[in-house]
Amino acid sequence: MQHQIRRVLAGPRAAIEYEIVEPPSHVHDPPAVVFIAGLGNHRTIWNFQRAHFSQTHALLFVDNRGIGRSGSPPGWWSVGDHAYDVLHVIRHINWHAGRPLHLVGHSFGGLVCYELMVLCRTSAQDVNVASLALVGCSVCTSICSLRPSGICKTAALLVACDMQALLNASLALNYPSEWLDRRAFDGGAGTNAEAVVRFLLTILRGRERVPSVSWAKQVAAVVSYIPSALPGPTMGADGVAAPCGAADALAPPRSLVLCGAEDELHGMDSLNSTVARLGERSRLVILQGAGHNCFVQQPDLVNQALASHFAADRAEPSHDDGFVRDAPGSVDAHSLAQPQAPPSTDHNRTISGSGQASNSCSRALW
Repeated sequence: MQHQIRRVLAGPRAAIEYEIVEPPSHVHDPPAVVFIAGLGNHRTIWNFQRAHFSQTHALLFVDNRGIGRSGSPPGWWSVGDHAYDVLHVIRHINWHAGRPLHLVGHSFGGLVCYELMVLCRTSAQDVNVASLALVGCSVCTSICSLRPSGICKTAALLVACDMQALLNASLALNYPSEWLDRRAFDGGAGTNAEAVVRFLLTILRGRERVPSVSWAKQVAAVVSYIPSALPGPTMGADGVAAPCGAADALAPPRSLVLCGAEDELHGMDSLNSTVARLGERSRLVILQGAGHNCFVQQPDLVNQALASHFAADRAEPSHDDGFVRDAPGSVDAHSLAQPQAPPSTDHNRTISGSGQASNSCSRALW
């Protein structure tokens, strides 16, 4: 397995740090996956997914502008600005020119992936988006579409004045309270709440806290966000009728919307609207007992769902994988996944060993 960590100038102002993880050399033509973290999170938040997919997939992890060693350009930022940053990185590493890409984003990162997908269906058609996965994310036309309880808990996180208040607010927003009180999933002492803190300390060691100005700009990008419209099935990006056979290239790719049943921010109405927006090749999967950070809370189930999603264009996926799904494009009923048992001790050791530890926590919201 090969790791490359580099920075690239994205456009005229923002230097973006990214990391490439390549599988062993005997893996030929590995699927390429781009992971985008949520607001206020470093790319290391995906460590459970890195450990699972690094032996079989080529992985790209990007630190959004204002996070870690990525630059913090002047002026206000939009979700689209973040999408252009990622697009520039993809072209810089030559992951374009026809190579199929799978985009995975959590919450705010999901919005970035959605905007990147729209770019690649319109003005950046040299980038081939094979699939889109939105984790704990709904593409809404207004922040008012989010659950009121989640907005209140987000506000509590934003105004937290000390580390303890910050941790308490982050845990309350991202994980169900009943789950936090259970025995630690990592096999360590205490409860799941303590295990999550240990996980955060591990992945953030040696990394700078997110500056307040960067935090404010990313929050403003969410509040002001209006989703870009996809081109119609028979209309190109320039408003001219698409040539015969080009409709599939303009339509949304296969899309997975994956969310915890107890997500504090996203309810069924906004999730169903997102599935409808993404069209007939979209699918909604709900994880029972999971909260907003379902990919940390239930990594095995999330990884299983992502692996099935990535493989759909290579072979017909098996439906005997523990998930009950909607019919493609359905927006009426939601899918259920069985609650996940705590990960095995061996799995946890592997994850901990691949992380970078920390003695401080930064704000980790979306």
